[in-house]
Order: sequence, then C-alpha cells, then structure tokens
Amino acid sequence: MTDLRLNRRALMGALAAGGLGWSSTSVAGTASPPRTRIIRRDTNYFAVDYSKPESLGNTQNLASVVEMRPSSRPRPFADGAPIRIPDRFEFDGQLVEMAEFLGKTGTSALLVLTDGKVRYEEYRSPGGREVHWNAMSAGKSLTSAMVGIALRQGKIASLDDRADKYLPWIAGADYGAVTIRQLLQMSSGMARGDREVPNIGAAAAAGTLRDYLRAQKRVTTPGSVNEYVNANPILLGYILAAATGKTIAEYMQDELWEPIGLERPAYLAIDKTGMEIMGGGVMLIARDYARLGELYRHNGAWSGRQIISPQFVRESTAVMAPHLSPEQVDLKMGYGYLWWIPEPGKDFSALGHFGQYVYVNPARRTTIVKLSADLKPGYPDGSHRVTMAALKAIAATTAWSTWLSAESRWRTRHDSNV
Repeated sequence: MTDLRLNRRALMGALAAGGLGWSSTSVAGTASPPRTRIIRRDTNYFAVDYSKPESLGNTQNLASVVEMRPSSRPRPFADGAPIRIPDRFEFDGQLVEMAEFLGKTGTSALLVLTDGKVRYEEYRSPGGREVHWNAMSAGKSLTSAMVGIALRQGKIASLDDRADKYLPWIAGADYGAVTIRQLLQMSSGMARGDREVPNIGAAAAAGTLRDYLRAQKRVTTPGSVNEYVNANPILLGYILAAATGKTIAEYMQDELWEPIGLERPAYLAIDKTGMEIMGGGVMLIARDYARLGELYRHNGAWSGRQIISPQFVRESTAVMAPHLSPEQVDLKMGYGYLWWIPEPGKDFSALGHFGQYVYVNPARRTTIVKLSADLKPGYPDGSHRVTMAALKAIAATTAWSTWLSAESRWRTRHDSNV
C-alpha cells in the first residue's frame, strides 16, 4: 500500500510538471479537477507552414501546445440589436469598399461587440464560430495582461524591477538589467536582427531559449528607443513563471480564464521543455479574444471583480514616453505595454502578423475582433493602417446604430401611449 501511495504521488508530480498530460493538484489525497494539458506534436510552433491559410485556424493540431480548459462558469456574450457595417469607409482621402477590403485582407472572422453585446458576427472559411485562430503577435497583449494580474496580486513587486531579481540565471547578461516596464514597452535596448524569429524558433525547438536570452546584446540605452524585439515578451514569460510559482498556463487558467468565463479551450504554444512561448502563439475562438478587449474596456474589471488594476490598464493603453509616440514607432501608432495605440487617448489594439486584431474603442463602448489570413498584404504599405481606418468606421457605426435603436424604442413607447 505504501508503494502505491508513493507511485501515485510521483504521478501527480509528473502531471503538475506537465509531462504526462492534464495537470492537477492534490489536496488531502484528492485530485482537483484538471486545469491544463500538454499536447506534444512533431512540429515546432515556428516551423508550421503559415503560407496555408488553414494553418492559422488549426495551429493547435500542428504544433506542441498546452491546453487550458474552459471556465467552470462560461459566460457567453448576449446578443444585441444587429447592425449593418458600413458599405465603404474613407482611407487616405479615398473611399474603400468594405467588402473588397475584407476579402483583400483575408478576413476569417469579424466580431463586433457594443456594451458587451454581440452586434455583428461573420465568419469566412477557413474561420468559423468554433475555430481556434492563431493570434500571432496579438498574443503579446495577453502577456501584458498576465503581468498586470501578477502586479496587482503582489507577485511582481514593481514594474521597475530588473529581470535578474526574478531570474538568477539572467544575472550578468545584458537582459538582466532590463526592467519589466522596459520589456513591456519594447524598449529593452536589445537588437532585433534580421533572423530573430528563425533563431528563436531554433532555440525553442532545441529547448535552449534561456541560452538564447542570455546571449542577447544591448545596442541602445534601455528605455530610450522602441524596438520591436520578440524576445522581450518571451523573457516576461520566464519572469511570470518565477514570480507566481506556477506554469503560465496554470496561472492564466486560474486568474484570467476562470473568472472571465472562457467559453472554449485556450491554447498556448510551448517549446521543447514545455515552457510557454509568450511572444505570441495563443489560440482562441473569436468570442474569447473579445473577452480580453472587454476586460480592458472595463479598466481591468469583470462582473464586479477587479482582475487587473485600472492604473495598469491606463498605462498599458497610453503613450507614456516620447519614444513611444506614433512619430517614433515603426507602424506610426503609439505603443503602451504590449498594446498598440492607433490614436492616443481614443483607442487601442492588440495586433498580430497576418492581420489579427482585438480593437477597443472605449468612447464607442465597442470591442472588435478581426482575425485574418492576410498572407500577401494587398496594400502598398501593409494592411495595418487601412485596417485601423476600417475598424474605426465600424466602431462609429455601432454608436449611430445604438442611437437609432434607442430612438426606435422611444418612438415605439411614445406611439403606444398616444
């Protein structure tokens, strides 16, 4: 009997380490419901063939991932009064046909929420209502949210803490002296390099991401230049795991997905060691991406529970230094804490390669999710600027439609009283 108990404890320990599938914890000899599960594939996340549109909607079945279960209390969004999105919108002094734009940018999902209710929802192959779409670098905004949660809970003491406070193995490396705030603002001083993504992919496949991070060299003073370096959020992932004492997936499951009512499973890409790759690699259905936007639209609160502090949300979605202004950032948008800011003070967006967006316009009380397979951008300077123009036009339509709906309800009541 003693041997059986010992073997069971060893098995539970292996599960908690993520090596044998679903991860559980044991309390008084009783396992709690499983929270996460590692799924191993032969292909590395970075080696998936993204030249095929269907790969973006099927990444979790092609690459190694950790799966997180839906919330025990899923909270589907209610339906609101349907709207018709504009037939055309203005961009650089020209009228652009919305249908042409959506087709040209490979749109697979377009979801519009106003006041937390679904006003418009459209899916195109290979997307779909139940399709888990790869958000690419839009997942960086999720990394930021997890830092915000850890900060509010006191797991991270200050955004001005250096990386080596939490990671002894990075001490002495150039990354060791970089602060969490500088990592969030893409202002670490590190060089990106022409082969950054292939090199990160090779390190992830070999299980040597720590060595990769230790080897990076500073080229500018941290906190002075915005340089989009994918290694920055990857390092934040290591800091999160060290600060919380949990895997990132477990922490995300417990402190984010469970309270905000995740509807369907969530997936994160992992490296050979099982470490989550926090530079991107999140896969959700469109409605669950909208939860992130809605959480930020409500200043970090969900159904009366404060998950992220309002101050962190405000700083995340504001230009906090001159080098983060639209004039100084590559895409001519402002930059916050791993969030893009198209028009400072008015809107903000998660943004990922191949056309992934979680756009939030607080004044319009609107969140828009656009998922895409924009593999060959059909616009001369890429699709980001024209997409922002389209999303702004849709957000403006929701406000007008809301007014019309209210006006219609008033007239109905008024006429019934005559």
